[in-house]
Amino acid sequence: YVAIGILACTDSVLGGLRAHLTRNFNLSIFISGFFGNALISVLLIWLGNKLNIQLSIAAIVVYGSRVFQNFGFLR
Repeated sequence: YVAIGILACTDSVLGGLRAHLTRNFNLSIFISGFFGNALISVLLIWLGNKLNIQLSIAAIVVYGSRVFQNFGFLR
């Protein structure tokens, strides 16, 4: 749970940095996205564990690709 939550929060932080550089940053959107992404990712993993399905792979692919896209933009 924690690893996926950290990945989702990292996505939010890099997205916030990207928005700041493009002068599109909004603090309320950042805070809601930060906690919303973390909550959704943890709930997705919890649901996958209850259904005996590896939904963590989907979360890793989605959040991982977004982290690399944001990092590529910041580079």
